[in-house]
Amino acid sequence: MILTETHLTSSTTFRTDGYSIFHSTNPTDGPHDYTGVTLITSPKITPTMTSLKPLSGRLLTATFKTTESPLHIIAAYAPHNKHTEDTKLKFWKQLHKAVATVPPSEFFIVAGDLNAPISQDSHHNPNITGPHSKTKSTDPSPPTAPDPEEEQEEEEEETAKEA
Repeated sequence: MILTETHLTSSTTFRTDGYSIFHSTNPTDGPHDYTGVTLITSPKITPTMTSLKPLSGRLLTATFKTTESPLHIIAAYAPHNKHTEDTKLKFWKQLHKAVATVPPSEFFIVAGDLNAPISQDSHHNPNITGPHSKTKSTDPSPPTAPDPEEEQEEEEEETAKEA
């Protein structure tokens, strides 16, 4: 499990009820450095961990031995839009570097809070998971999936107009 924005002030590792907790943070004197990422592993998974690297209060990487190949977990907490562009750019460069260190033959998962806005037409994109999108509508219900027959008719109409 990955937790973000934990507000803890020091990097720690401890166990409770058999679960291992690994926390990474930025040491700060300021009261508003709401960073911190935490990885919690079960007693069954913890022994397979071969590497743990707290990179910052926003990134932590862990590698686990699996039967296929090593599995790299990158716990991430991206700065939100109220942060400076420099802060956001530094985070994304650091995340890119963490991903780039994973050999192409190995698997990786980026998990956490990426503070990513979703476009207004995301519900029409099958590559985006979930029904939530940023829309102008005040209707709280999730958008419905587009009707394939209607989409085909629209494409045929557009093709006819172009001809």
